[in-house]
Amino acid sequence: MPYEKDVQVRKSWWCPKWYWPFAVCSGIRTEHLWCYNFQWIKKTGYAFVIHNEGCENGKLFTWNEGGLGIGTLDTYAPVQEMCFDSPCTSAGICDSSNTGLAASPLTAEQQQADWRYCRKCHSMFFDGYADKGVCPGANFKLTVVSTVAELLNEGRDLVVVALVGTQLHIRIFDGNGKKVVDKAEQELARGEALTVLRTLLTSSSEDSLLVPESKQGIIRIIRDAVSIADLPSPIGGHEAAGFNFVLPHDASGSEWSQRDWRYCQKCHTMFFDGYPDKGLCPSGGGHSAAGFNFVLTHDVPKSSALAQRDWRYCLKCHTMFFDGYPGKGVCQAGGGHAAAGFNFVLSHG
Repeated sequence: MPYEKDVQVRKSWWCPKWYWPFAVCSGIRTEHLWCYNFQWIKKTGYAFVIHNEGCENGKLFTWNEGGLGIGTLDTYAPVQEMCFDSPCTSAGICDSSNTGLAASPLTAEQQQADWRYCRKCHSMFFDGYADKGVCPGANFKLTVVSTVAELLNEGRDLVVVALVGTQLHIRIFDGNGKKVVDKAEQELARGEALTVLRTLLTSSSEDSLLVPESKQGIIRIIRDAVSIADLPSPIGGHEAAGFNFVLPHDASGSEWSQRDWRYCQKCHTMFFDGYPDKGLCPSGGGHSAAGFNFVLTHDVPKSSALAQRDWRYCLKCHTMFFDGYPGKGVCQAGGGHAAAGFNFVLSHG
């Protein structure tokens, strides 16, 4: 989508007079225009018509104009502002790099949708699976009480694992504070999960809130103890909000884009795989890359209405997170995320 502005331009128009029917008038007029900042433009001449393709922040636009010429002329010079009397035609996505100019447009196989912002941890995660991965933003509270009446009865994104006398009890509150799971030990699945939870409770201090380092694997344990049909996916997993991002992959990088952003098959977040150190994953250890190699645009001077800036690399956990809010989410390394490096501008539907 373009940005709109009013500009003053000198125009000429036919203004016949009674004494001269071919008179031409001129003057300054205000026009409402739709403007774009193209990273590259490709012109293809077809005798009397020139077909244009322009790539703006990963979005491809086309328009036609009159003119003489046969063949193709490429122009790469970020950023070129061009304004039109009406919006250009949207034609999919493109690689905004110089290499992308030679290979445009990107095919449907070179883009992936369903990348979303997580409301709880503020990271970018893949929302295309029923399993929403592992989010460090959920709180897990361990407590030892004498009766069920002593258990917390309210919370938000909170999992309470309690030892009530000698019996285990799990109580879960969703992001709206609704109690979605409330199960005593006889209602929980039998097996190793209960043994692990009992060990955690007897070895931890009473009424403690787990720190991020202690969360490794506990979501999987909870899912084993509580029937997956009863466990809402946002609890323990990521919770999508906002735009649906469509990200390019397996294209060449450039000064305006960066390769080696990957999907972590353990926690489902986007992380930077360009370092030997793979960061910190909420499922334990470092992130584990799978699937496509994403090429993400960064630091372009202006972004369109179909792109969002302020996506940053976290130098503590190595994930991509949204840095546009005062709160920096929840980082697996503890505290909020810490931005470093480029300011990424990501396209969305």
